[in-house]
Amino acid sequence: MWLKDVILFGVGTGLRLSEITSLRWRDVDFVSGFLTVRNHETFKTKSGHERSIPLVGDALSTLIKRSESSSTSTDDWVFTNGKGTRLVSGYVSKRFKYYVRLAKLPEEIHFHTLRHTCASWLAQNGVSLLTIQKILGHSDFRDTLIYSHLQPSVMKDAMVTTFGSGN
Repeated sequence: MWLKDVILFGVGTGLRLSEITSLRWRDVDFVSGFLTVRNHETFKTKSGHERSIPLVGDALSTLIKRSESSSTSTDDWVFTNGKGTRLVSGYVSKRFKYYVRLAKLPEEIHFHTLRHTCASWLAQNGVSLLTIQKILGHSDFRDTLIYSHLQPSVMKDAMVTTFGSGN
């Protein structure tokens, strides 16, 4: 079940796999409803900057469930394997890919695809690219543009809303 939790959390936060596997309970604040992606002795963020991410939906539910079923000492890792040890990014990535292949999904799908999905869903729901940039932790706005894939129907709906259907 740990992989399901990591997948739900990844889609619901847009975090990089290394950020997920480096998350400790001290980084989670249920009272404020935010988690902090922070630098520590065994992990440095890609940008070098810490950021806060709102905890909502499946991501929040996943953390609540995990906090109720495991130790939540501030130094403990949030995501652990069945033996209670920290997950390693490479292992998570390989297990994810194993199930992608088992489900006969396109070979292009990797764990990082979950980050794309998060950003795309945010964009499709009208979230500004500046906000998406802050959530994803991009230092360069151009990086955010790569993730904000829009479905043709979303683009068409935007044009119809702005200019009318022509009928």
